[in-house]
Amino acid sequence: MTSAPNPAAPPSTTHTREAALRSLEAELAALPTERLATYNLNATHAAGVVFDAFARCEPLLDEVAKLFDQDVGPLRRLPVLAEALIQANVLVNIHSAEVSTFDADADAARPIRDYLLKLLDALAIKGKVSQSVLDDIRAGTGRRDLVDDLARLVELSRPFVGTLVEQRELDEASALVDRLSRVLARAKGDDADRSPLLLQRQQVATLMVEAYTELRAAVIYLRRKQGDGAAFAPSLHEGGRPRRRVRPDGSPEPSEALHTPVSDDPRDNPFIDSE
Repeated sequence: MTSAPNPAAPPSTTHTREAALRSLEAELAALPTERLATYNLNATHAAGVVFDAFARCEPLLDEVAKLFDQDVGPLRRLPVLAEALIQANVLVNIHSAEVSTFDADADAARPIRDYLLKLLDALAIKGKVSQSVLDDIRAGTGRRDLVDDLARLVELSRPFVGTLVEQRELDEASALVDRLSRVLARAKGDDADRSPLLLQRQQVATLMVEAYTELRAAVIYLRRKQGDGAAFAPSLHEGGRPRRRVRPDGSPEPSEALHTPVSDDPRDNPFIDSE
C-alpha cells in the first residue's frame, strides 16, 4: 500500500475566511431547512481535516470526474467551505465567550450585594428604607435573583450617595448588573444576535460535510486497489471515530449516523465549540 502525499494546505487568514463566508451568503439564505443536519464535530478540527485532505485529493479530481462522469466543481470549493466554517465558528464563539465571564462577575457581585444590604439595614431601623423590601431581597437565591437584587439595591441606595455610599461603588455595582444581565440573556438563548450565528454555522457545516462526504467516497473507491483512500481523505471526527453523545444520566447514547435530522430550533449547536 502506498502512502498518501502530504502537500501543505494553503494558508488561511482572517481576510480569506471573512471573504469565504461572504461568498456563501446567497446560497446559505436559499438553503432549505430540511437539508440541514447536526454534526458531533469540532469545527476547527473538521475544517483542518478538509484543508489537508483537499491538498492531497485535488490531483485526483480529474480522475474522479472521468470515472463517475461527475461535475467536481462543488468539490473544488471545499477549501472555501472550510474557511467559511472557521469564520462562522469564530463568530459564534465571540458571542459565547461572554457567558464564561458570569461566574467571575457573580463572585464580585455577591459581596457588593451583602455590603449594600448591611448599609440599608441601618436605614431601615430609622424607617428610611422598607424593611420588608430588604427582607425580600435577602431571601433571593439563584442567578436571576442575584442580578435583580443587586439592581434593586443600587436604586435603593441612590438617595444616600455621599452620606451612606459612594457614587463609585454604585457605578461598579451597576456595571456588574449590566454585564450579568447580558450573560443571562445569552445563556437562555434570548439574545437575538446569537441564534442567526448558530444557524449560519449549521448551514456552512451542512455544505462542507456534504461536499467532503462525496469527495471521500469517490477517493476511497478510486484508490480501492491501493487501499489508501482513507489516508487521502480521513474521517472528519477527531481520532477517526465519532464521539458518542451522552445522556443526562451520563450513559452513552447509541452511535448515530453522520447525518442527523435537525430540530426546528436554529440554536441547536452542530459542533463542540473550539476553545
